[in-house]
Amino acid sequence: MVVKVLTRWTDLVEAMVDFVGGAREQLVVSGSRSREKAYLSAIETAVAEQPDLVHYRVPYGPPRHRALADHLLRLLEPRDPSTRPAGG
Repeated sequence: MVVKVLTRWTDLVEAMVDFVGGAREQLVVSGSRSREKAYLSAIETAVAEQPDLVHYRVPYGPPRHRALADHLLRLLEPRDPSTRPAGG
């Protein structure tokens, strides 16, 4: 196992986007402070492009930033059921 210490914000955002991009079966994220556009966009893209990807968000209270609230609403937008063979 390789442990890497991230000391710059840009490195953290890049790592979060890479993590989301690597999700294949499940993507579980937590928190209610997310507002980094690249990270939220990566989640939306992963969910849209992988109909079988199960996505959970575990918030710590209501969204604290408008960017996260808007992101959550976009994730709830209806999708064509035929693109979701596993349901959901």
